[in-house]
Amino acid sequence: MRTVPLTRSGLWPTGVADPVTVESRHGRATLNARITDETAPGQLFCAFHFPASGVNALTSGHADTVTSCPEYKVTAVRLSPGGPP
Repeated sequence: MRTVPLTRSGLWPTGVADPVTVESRHGRATLNARITDETAPGQLFCAFHFPASGVNALTSGHADTVTSCPEYKVTAVRLSPGGPP
């Protein structure tokens, strides 16, 4: 299972490998949380080059018309503790 770095904001006090569900209006992925100071509060980063992580399901089908780069940098997500029910 891939990881998603989360800041030490007090929102995720239970540990480093707790699974979290990252969900957008397009889909969801379950990842392990990794508590870190690498990302700014309110932001997260997920590597998209691991298809098994399911992170690509979070993005829309829209892409930049010049570069064909997916619209992943503007995808709003919701985090919740634990994996899918």
